[in-house]
Parts: sequence; C-alpha cells; structure tokens
Amino acid sequence: MRVVVVLALLFWGISHEVEGGRELERELRRLNKPAIKSFQTEYGDIFDCVDINKQPALDHPLLKNHKVQQAYTRQSPGTYYGAQGGISLHKEPATDDQSHRSVITVSGGSPDKLNAIQVGWTADNFGKTGCRDLLCPGFVQVDKSVAPGMVFQQLSTIDGAQHDYYFSIFQNNSTDENWWLMGWPEKKIIGYWPKTLFPDMKESFTSLEWGGYVQVKDPNTKEYPQMGSGVFPEEGYGKAAYFKFIKLVKNSAGEFQDVSPKEVVTFNDRPTCYRVGPKAELLYWPGYHFFYGGPGGNCGH
Repeated sequence: MRVVVVLALLFWGISHEVEGGRELERELRRLNKPAIKSFQTEYGDIFDCVDINKQPALDHPLLKNHKVQQAYTRQSPGTYYGAQGGISLHKEPATDDQSHRSVITVSGGSPDKLNAIQVGWTADNFGKTGCRDLLCPGFVQVDKSVAPGMVFQQLSTIDGAQHDYYFSIFQNNSTDENWWLMGWPEKKIIGYWPKTLFPDMKESFTSLEWGGYVQVKDPNTKEYPQMGSGVFPEEGYGKAAYFKFIKLVKNSAGEFQDVSPKEVVTFNDRPTCYRVGPKAELLYWPGYHFFYGGPGGNCGH
C-alpha cells in the first residue's frame, strides 16, 4: 500500500470549448435520449434529466445490458476497499490556459494498464479539455439531487468561514463489487463506476493520493496560477487550503481507518510556488489532516 500526498504541475496540449448545458443537450440529442425534465441552478448550470436506465453512462461498450444498481449507507460487515477525505472549497482565479483541481485518486494495475478513479473539485477552465462529469460514459448516476458537475454554493474565504465537502470511494466485494461514490455531509450515494470498467482493480487498489494539481497549456510559461486558497500551508486553518479526516481501507474488515503518518509520502514538483504540510492539528478534530497550496507565480522550469 502506498499513500501519497501530492502537489503536481501538469501540461495539456489540446483545448476546446465546452458550453455546459448546451454540450449536454447536444449529447443527449445525438444519443436520441431527450430529457424528461430540465432545470437551471442559480449559477446558470443546466441539468437535463433522463430516464435512469437511459443515461449516457450506459452507452459505454462494456456496460451493454447493464442494470442500474442502488446502494445504502449502513454499518455493513461486508468486505470493501475505499478512500475518503474532506476537501476545502475555494474560488480560484484562472485564465483560459490555466486550471487547478483538488482531488482524491485511487489507482491500481500495472504501469501499462493503470486503472484510476479521481474525485474532487476543479476550477471551471479544466472543463475545456477532455471529458468529465455526466458527459462521459461509464459513471452511473443514482441520486436525484447531487450530480457530478454541480457548483458548490459555499466557498471558503481567507480569515472567513471555511467550507469543505467529503468524498468517499469504496468497493463492496460482498455484493456487486462496483466502485461507489458517496458525498458528505448529505451522506448520499451519488452513483458508481461498474467493476467492468476497471479490470485491473478487481481486488483492491495499490495507490492512494490526496492533493492539488495545477495545469498550464504552455510548458514554457513562467507564470503559474495559485493552488488551493493561494497561501502556503504554514498559514494554517482559516487561511490555507486543507484535506481533513483522510481515511483508507486496506484490509477485508471493511472499515475506514485513519492514515498512519508512517505510510505517507509527500511529493511536490514546484516548491517555490506550492507546498504541502505534514500531519496538522485542525481545531479540536482528531484524525489525519494536512494543509497545502500556494500563490503560484514565477515557479521556474
């Protein structure tokens, strides 16, 4: 088992505009799956609701004839593996060629057949490249009120209120063996990734990561965006971004356990602009927490 706290700088070379609700509407029309109901959030996000058994996720070639499944939150004696953590939420300024994300990543398999699941939040500009949220086949939505792609309404401010959201990824080997996503504080099962999508993670995953990633389009750029709240972890609670109550499941007991500091490895490829702190005290809360982030700027090459 390898536990990694990671701060990373990434580059991308392909970018295209995604127009939110319009893109989803076009995708549904292409698939001949008209929306049963549409609604718009106060932030302008448009969500088109389709029959649960006709959602785009089920168009994945590995999910032919797949039956949508449900799960419930309970103290279960079954065997499953998972990772979770609370991620502080921030509004980050970013230009069209920059983005940032704070995520939990579970992965497994050989280097040439790596399977990975990643959950968290991202600045809007990351949506301009690749495929994410409900536009991608594979993730099966089951909850009616919480969906990937929705905007977090309450964000943390420096010297102000702090807001975070918990994500849990877990596999229940005693039932369906799918990889489930739970959101907190609602304690809602949001949906799942069918086990058939991850043939090299049938039994467990081998690497866990909690951390921030910055992306820039131009690898020769000298200016990088902020990460987290834009301040270094030494500033502490109320200023710096954080992950709290990070937990994992590493045996068949099926219970989330606190991460041991002895198992944690940190990685940071731009220490002049971003930092990651050690295990930190977070008010009176027990468990494993850490601060991370930084202002960005001229980070060198």
